[in-house]
Amino acid sequence: MGSAGSTKIPEAEDKRLLKKWEKSDLWPRTDEQASSIMGSDEKISIFSRFCPEVMFDRFGYFASGLTRYADEIDSGLAHERLGKEHASANDPRWSWSSCTPMHYTECPVYAVLQNRNKKEIPGQDEDTTAQDPTGMTSKFACPTCRGETTHAVLAIINNEDWAFDGQVHFWHHYLIVKCAGCSTISFCHESMNSEEEDYDAQGRPFRVKTRKSYPEAPAPEEFFVNPKRLEEVRALPKTKYDTARLTQMLVELNICYGRGAYLACMYLIRAIIDHVPPVFEQPTFTQVANNYAGGGRSFREAMMNLESGTRKIADGYLHSQIRMSESLPSQTQVEFRAMLDTLLAEVCRVLKV
Repeated sequence: MGSAGSTKIPEAEDKRLLKKWEKSDLWPRTDEQASSIMGSDEKISIFSRFCPEVMFDRFGYFASGLTRYADEIDSGLAHERLGKEHASANDPRWSWSSCTPMHYTECPVYAVLQNRNKKEIPGQDEDTTAQDPTGMTSKFACPTCRGETTHAVLAIINNEDWAFDGQVHFWHHYLIVKCAGCSTISFCHESMNSEEEDYDAQGRPFRVKTRKSYPEAPAPEEFFVNPKRLEEVRALPKTKYDTARLTQMLVELNICYGRGAYLACMYLIRAIIDHVPPVFEQPTFTQVANNYAGGGRSFREAMMNLESGTRKIADGYLHSQIRMSESLPSQTQVEFRAMLDTLLAEVCRVLKV
């Protein structure tokens, strides 16, 4: 991939890896078995026999091979056909004339290495093995971030069994994972079997994998801050301002909202809008709502509503002393999700510049 636009492996490291793998029985014995690229220096047209994980990192597809369209006429005809089929935006045929799908667990080299790395677990049968997860990361549902985030895999236990008099083969993977954002550790069970299959865009079958996380992440409608917006804030560069505390307040706001802790939601919303004025070069959020011109008139109007609405409701609960009879906030009283998202979108836009 280094000769196809990707960053090249440093020469010394490349030589070390070459020396190691050339001695392996898995090293390609002929050129036909080796990974290869074809095309001009300006445009590589064919990627063949690549590791599916490499292809996923570079192009976003678990595949061993990809071929570009010959010219704009071919791609135009294909796009017209895909449009009529209502093909998904993720369909590789929008960019590639052919795609050879292969998940890394189906890669013959991976299969051999995985088997060699297996070790028996004391007290377990031969169908249960531990797998070395060093360096492995993937997307899992985080119950704290309340969305799908990148996790480090800490441990993997694999198990195989048969059911229905040996006619159906089951594969199970039990994983302990750690969120890269909030460091929450959770458990995940992945499974698939020999009978459940689906078909990809090219009509080729693949096994259906199911995944369940424990504890379960709340349903999307229970989010106060959209998980994608939360990830966008978390990923902001720490140049002029550090958004770590803002990110944590948003995480805790989602937790409180999902659990019906609406008093805490109001306090956190007020804390968030009092936290961000320096991003807009203003001392208070009232002045952001009245004076900040960068977001346009609609942004100022939304911020005025956010300022007046949250201040009246929050101050009523924050500053009133104990009484003989009390009323508690409902979900309806804290519904400032759209306005807060508008604020966070502008924070992201300003800090990305």
